[in-house]
Amino acid sequence: LDARAPAAFAAGHIEGAVLFVESDWDASFAALLERWEPGRPVVVYCDSPACGASDRIAARLRQELGVDDIQALAVGWDAWNVVAP
Repeated sequence: LDARAPAAFAAGHIEGAVLFVESDWDASFAALLERWEPGRPVVVYCDSPACGASDRIAARLRQELGVDDIQALAVGWDAWNVVAP
């Protein structure tokens, strides 16, 4: 799940990522449910560890879905994009 701004997502994202806009939780949650496969790990990322959106979204999703296999990408998009452009 890409927790960055829609414009940042449009400019580039990890292949297969789904945009998840925290301020539009209901629509983003519905889009996630369309593609979510229970039992398959979910990784949430935002720009960097300083952003915090990935941590908040991952924690709330774990609670709402009652699963443990949802994690925040520790390095964020900025570091991922340098390593795997």
